[in-house]
Amino acid sequence: MSTAAQRSVAPDQAERDRALDIARSFIVQAPAGSGKTTLLVARYLKLLDAVERPEEILAITFTNKAAGEMKKRVIEKLGPRARDIAHRLRIETIDAFCLSVEIGRAHV
Repeated sequence: MSTAAQRSVAPDQAERDRALDIARSFIVQAPAGSGKTTLLVARYLKLLDAVERPEEILAITFTNKAAGEMKKRVIEKLGPRARDIAHRLRIETIDAFCLSVEIGRAHV
């Protein structure tokens, strides 16, 4: 492997690869700008391909900004397919999820 190629591999690449294994559960904890959203979007898209209904997948974030950014990126990656399922994506904050459970609307 060339020196340039070695530098382009993230030091945590093995962990990132494991996070894309949809047979496993995981939590992402990392500083701002480290690629959390990119990783989560990639995993979410893999999960979408593995389920019959998008509602079967729940992505939970802590802020509205993070949930909005993740949903935007997922929709962009879905392309024309997004038109049919965007309103069914469950990407929300922990507060929104807890509220939906409390009022009996959780699709768990």
